[in-house]
Amino acid sequence: MQFTHMAVDNSQRELTPHGTTEFPLAVYMTQLRLKLLGYVEWHWHNELQLCLVTQGIIGFEVGDYTEILRAGEGIFINASIMHKASNAEGSDGAYICLDFHTRYTRSGRSRAGVPLLSRNPQKTFLPLLWY
Repeated sequence: MQFTHMAVDNSQRELTPHGTTEFPLAVYMTQLRLKLLGYVEWHWHNELQLCLVTQGIIGFEVGDYTEILRAGEGIFINASIMHKASNAEGSDGAYICLDFHTRYTRSGRSRAGVPLLSRNPQKTFLPLLWY
């Protein structure tokens, strides 16, 4: 699903529903040049987000941290963290992301405070990303 504009509230919380109560998972394919502003503006949401760059080079800004990712690379963004995405190095970037509710994480937390998804995240996520 491709949205050209993202609705946010005064706190920059994204208002797009990510899935439903029965199926709290949403999958988005984003081609940045098709966005109204040419990038995904600063926002946050209550869901966890896993992004995989499928084309080009994209700069993901997460809080005060910036990561430049190329096709085939991905990033995990924790719930309630401000983030944005934009083309980098003059690229025409695209990515796929999975937004899912935190109830799908394990009940424990890692020492860094990031929710633990699995003891082996490759087995958890890689099958979902083959397309």
